[in-house]
Amino acid sequence: LGSENFQTVRNTATKIRADYQRSKLPELRETQFNNWAKLESFNIAKQKAYLDGKLSGSSDKNDGKPLPPNYAATAKPIAERRMSLAGYRLADLLNKLFSK
Repeated sequence: LGSENFQTVRNTATKIRADYQRSKLPELRETQFNNWAKLESFNIAKQKAYLDGKLSGSSDKNDGKPLPPNYAATAKPIAERRMSLAGYRLADLLNKLFSK
């Protein structure tokens, strides 16, 4: 989340939770892991994170390729949404497991 400071991380998490409320995330209707992992998450990663295969990389840690302009600004809200979805899905699973 960009910081190791507990209060900063907590504030960021609170903001993300407010920005991505459960009621505004239609993806949560899909509850089958294989469906959201393979279809939803894979496609988003392929298209947005890896830019449909156009994101170049390097195996040399001293000669990395620069990210395209605005990559971070474009990827950040996607990552925040995915983190929110993961948190809600984990909470749902834990509630299901421990409410018996």
